[in-house]
Amino acid sequence: MIQKMIDGERISFTANTLSDLRKKKNKVLCRLDKGSKINSSYAKMTLNAYFDYWMKTFAKRSRKVTDCKNYKSYFSTYIKEIIGKKVITKITRTACRKIKKA
Repeated sequence: MIQKMIDGERISFTANTLSDLRKKKNKVLCRLDKGSKINSSYAKMTLNAYFDYWMKTFAKRSRKVTDCKNYKSYFSTYIKEIIGKKVITKITRTACRKIKKA
């Protein structure tokens, strides 16, 4: 048995063998990576729109001002034009690989 916290929810995986257990866990995590469990109100947002929402709602409350400036700078330089216009659920790993390393 494996227990994992995902989006504040505890999920348990059980199987008879360790390899079956890992397969189950990986299948669920892959589904989550593809956006199957994203809140529907955010699923249709572009990454740029969600970043702006996240900055206003979460980052400014819990991060330092210099951290927020660094986030905005990095996002504008490396992410905004490459995958920022895509809908969140349509972003793939290959699209993320196009982002330059800082």
